[in-house]
Amino acid sequence: MREFQAADKKIYQELQAAAERVAELAAQQKLLPLRVPLAEARPDQDLVKLSTERKHLTNVLKLVAYQIESDLVHLLRPHYTRTEDEGRTLIQTVLQSTAALEPTGQELRYLPSVLPIDPRQWRPCVRTSTQRRPVFQVRTFA
Repeated sequence: MREFQAADKKIYQELQAAAERVAELAAQQKLLPLRVPLAEARPDQDLVKLSTERKHLTNVLKLVAYQIESDLVHLLRPHYTRTEDEGRTLIQTVLQSTAALEPTGQELRYLPSVLPIDPRQWRPCVRTSTQRRPVFQVRTFA
């Protein structure tokens, strides 16, 4: 019983020391400014400011990417009941996965190597190929 009490006392002291350390770090954190100018945060590096044209180009590309994502979610809606909750996440996961594109006469096949999502999520809009990999079919090119 004494061994248990000694071990318990040691654990309690370690917890106390950790709690004191957390309190010290919290006090140090409160002393830090909420915002730091970029020049102070990286004094040894040159600041890079995009030109107006580049900024507009990046904004246009972001808008186009969002529109494409929205169109893909819209195509997914009739086949996937949880599109409102998980549609964008599903599309982003599929687009970020590694895959092979296989053009055929009337469609473009998307053959993902591995999808880190539950197969029940994409089963309604996918047919399985002979290699046991999902095949996403995109309709005609015209």
